[in-house]
Amino acid sequence: MSHRRTAIAALLLVLLACVSAPAALVYLADPCHVFHKPFQRLLPHGFSALTSCQLAGLINSYLADEAEHFDSIILGTSLSENFRPEYVPQKTGLSRTLKLSMVGIVPREMHAVALHALRTGRVKHVFWEISPHFFHMQDIRSFDDMEKKGRFPPYLYNEGRLDDYRYIFNSSSFSASLEILKGNTWGQIESIDRLGYWENQCQSHGICNQFYHPDDIAAIRNAYQPVTRSLKPAEEKQKHDYSDFDRFVMDIIEDHCNSDVHFDLFFPPISLLWYTRLSPEDFDYELYMPRHVLEQTAHCSNVRVFAFMNDLPVTADLSNYHDPRHFYGDVHDRLVDAMAQGRHQLTPDNIDRFEQEAVDNMNTYRPFGSRLEQR
Repeated sequence: MSHRRTAIAALLLVLLACVSAPAALVYLADPCHVFHKPFQRLLPHGFSALTSCQLAGLINSYLADEAEHFDSIILGTSLSENFRPEYVPQKTGLSRTLKLSMVGIVPREMHAVALHALRTGRVKHVFWEISPHFFHMQDIRSFDDMEKKGRFPPYLYNEGRLDDYRYIFNSSSFSASLEILKGNTWGQIESIDRLGYWENQCQSHGICNQFYHPDDIAAIRNAYQPVTRSLKPAEEKQKHDYSDFDRFVMDIIEDHCNSDVHFDLFFPPISLLWYTRLSPEDFDYELYMPRHVLEQTAHCSNVRVFAFMNDLPVTADLSNYHDPRHFYGDVHDRLVDAMAQGRHQLTPDNIDRFEQEAVDNMNTYRPFGSRLEQR
């Protein structure tokens, strides 16, 4: 009997070691910085390309750390990846800005990220990208569905920390930790300001492949069929379903309405070419969402709304774009400048003019790429 008990005890010890050793490695390596910053002398590494967990690490280990002096955040999709966080304080007087952007992030996920960041009590200013395209998508995915598909780990963004153990026992976390143990830093980002960043100052240095090739611009122009859009009556402007904005953005703003946390909600400068490819119904959804956002936030003195659709030096010129939606980093600097100076801000006094200009710009638009055509 004693031999049997000894064998069982040995087996349990082996099983415990098989479970605890990988868990200990993930905790020590912590590829996404969820529990701590890297132990650079023991397991040196940079920031992970696993954005869905890296954002949680940025909030837990950097935003929440008073010594890092972060007081502002940028929330957004891939359209916000080219912001240079270090540029924001130069123009705004803020101390330090943390970029929390993720490719394809949907409103439900961004809501979780925003809540987690605001819980730190460190955030005094939020730059929040509002892309109607993502609010228009029918978000039928629950957090359970996202987690099962390995897309987003909601447990890293809730109020409790006890269920963060799932990150330790996650296969992706373990694989990344093994690479760190082996000294393989491929795919990691060294600078916190360059996370998700792909190019800036494209225009001034001419180092990007600006929207295809001159021949492609000519082909787009030759194939382009002008569109005709018109303003809708007031009652039709109100018919669109913007409930995801109310649930996933306005919900947070209401909790901080007229507080010392300031929100700049901005509609990014997507190219006019992209808008011309929308159906009339989808175009109306995008056009009238800024009005809805403005009306919903009007009672909050700490909220400003910006829309860049009519910034024609950007939106009409394909040389600013990587594709019909994604623009280069110089444009992000331009957005920071504009918000710092209050340009392109929407108000009850100018929202009608904004919509009329948008329709006029659509109806007179013809594709071109200025820098490409000068070559």
